[in-house]
Amino acid sequence: MVDFVLLAGGKGKRLEPITENKPKCMVRILQKPLLGQIVNGIYPMADKIIIVVRYKKEQIMNYFSNSKFKDKIIFAEQKEHLGTGNALLAAEQFAGEKFVVMNGDTFFDKELFKIIEENLEYLFIIGKKVEDARPYGAIKSKGGYLEGIEEKPKEKKSGLVNTGTFMLTNEIFEYLKKEKKSERGEIELTSAVEKFAKKSKIKVVEFGGFWEDVGYYWKYLDANKYALGEMHEKNEGRIEKFVSINGKVNIGQNTIIKSGTVIEGPVYIGKNCKIGPNAYIRPFSTIEDECRIGNGVEIKNSIIMRGTKIAHLSYVGDSVLCEDVNLGGGTKLANLRFDEKNIEVEVSNRKVNSRRRKLGSVIGAGTKTGVNVSINCGIRIGTDVKIYPHSFVRKNIENNKIFK
Repeated sequence: MVDFVLLAGGKGKRLEPITENKPKCMVRILQKPLLGQIVNGIYPMADKIIIVVRYKKEQIMNYFSNSKFKDKIIFAEQKEHLGTGNALLAAEQFAGEKFVVMNGDTFFDKELFKIIEENLEYLFIIGKKVEDARPYGAIKSKGGYLEGIEEKPKEKKSGLVNTGTFMLTNEIFEYLKKEKKSERGEIELTSAVEKFAKKSKIKVVEFGGFWEDVGYYWKYLDANKYALGEMHEKNEGRIEKFVSINGKVNIGQNTIIKSGTVIEGPVYIGKNCKIGPNAYIRPFSTIEDECRIGNGVEIKNSIIMRGTKIAHLSYVGDSVLCEDVNLGGGTKLANLRFDEKNIEVEVSNRKVNSRRRKLGSVIGAGTKTGVNVSINCGIRIGTDVKIYPHSFVRKNIENNKIFK
């Protein structure tokens, strides 16, 4: 048994508008929060689980205070937004002599929990091999032990990157207290770990399974796709005549699949949904509870969150629709450029190459479109936006706007 410290105070700004009304760690994969899936995996080997909270902390605290895990959970509050090093310092008074640190907002396959358990006697960092380490912290090692972590290398190179999972001792707190703010204005945990590694041997452990930091909405789609591939098949709904279902499908209680609908798995559909008639639900789509998918609607490789309604003759491809979105009839979300080049998305006033030929939109909670609206690929639309009928959306729209 060992203590775990889960860093869960961040908003996930790059994931907006999905994180406009929830912390990143509470973003759901198959209706289960990222942080909930991590807690479930570490619970059997944990003595204490210290969750460091900040942004919308009440959501996290309410969720876990009423969960089956509550007997082992302690909450520590990060007072300032000063990075992962500052977040870990918030856990100092609760952590034991030795503890595992994990980011509470990543998604990975269950094999990672087994690797942690097999290495509890060591100090370690867990790395994941990638083809392009530039978006991550590249691990430098010698003889199987950590030498350093290069944050966001300038040149493209393959190798192990930092998954944010460490076994450390409480000596790390003294290193963190001496750390100065980085160029980003943060106390960097990786910098303190580098210095700590010069004194104490930190084993580099490679993880070969699926791991995703869910940094952008297309990365969220990747995590959803993997989870659907691992999902167990189940049907607790009602299926009318002349429905075609192929592949692995989950259908929740009180959900009705109406006549003429075609579902190609893997697909997850929650409780109390109404699908069809004549809907086409294509592979790697998740539809959460209380959704309404109307006549002639096509959905492909998308996440449709709770309470969303998509009216007749609409198309949603490679997109994320947050809670209580309402798409008017004939709304189309484009997912392919006319020239078929990779789709770029504007995030924090800069263009980010998604490295995808097919990518739709992300639409924030409570947004509504009128009939026959067209939305260009790679568009981010905020929460509580109203889009007039027959509009063509070519640029991002901020929260609470009216678009004509």
